[in-house]
Amino acid sequence: MRVLLRVRHLRSAAARRVSAFAADARLCHTPRMIATPRSLGPLVVVTLTNYVALVPYYIHNEYLRSDGGAHHGLPGPRAVLLVALTLSWFVAGVRGAARRRRWGRPVLLSFLIAEASLYVKTFATGAFVHQMQNPSDLVRVVFVIGYVSGAVALVYLALLGRTGRSTPPTPDRPDSLSPGPRRRSRWGRGSRGDHRSVATACTS
Repeated sequence: MRVLLRVRHLRSAAARRVSAFAADARLCHTPRMIATPRSLGPLVVVTLTNYVALVPYYIHNEYLRSDGGAHHGLPGPRAVLLVALTLSWFVAGVRGAARRRRWGRPVLLSFLIAEASLYVKTFATGAFVHQMQNPSDLVRVVFVIGYVSGAVALVYLALLGRTGRSTPPTPDRPDSLSPGPRRRSRWGRGSRGDHRSVATACTS
């Protein structure tokens, strides 16, 4: 009888451990937002639209202005380099985050911080009031596109920053959830880790 009670106790303890393991695994693998090509789609569309809008904006300022301020010149090398570097920064962050690379999310977050800070400063200093008083409808549309891009950057910054530790692990990530070392349990069978390994991976 004593042996039977012991077996039942061990079965009950094992069932509780399995339940706790499953609960922690569901918590770790059910994030509120995962960086995937689909979830990052709106950010990509709005940000690239903002970059494309630089072309008509430049053409208007350099060739179509009627106030005598047109210079009919080509873009300066510094301006071209700045646009190319920031666009590469954004593309690298999006690709890395979508592929769940370890460096992808920080790179994308750093870009979003820089972009959002630029437009927050525009509103904080009141520069947007002067921008929206521009007589050209084209220029005002370009500015509005920029404001929308800044707002979307703020939204994604909040979402990705808030769920930065909730992304499910993937095989190509060094910090992926992997089975713990095989050890011998009290009833003689080897077991890999326990539910604490899942909780540790969720917070790593």
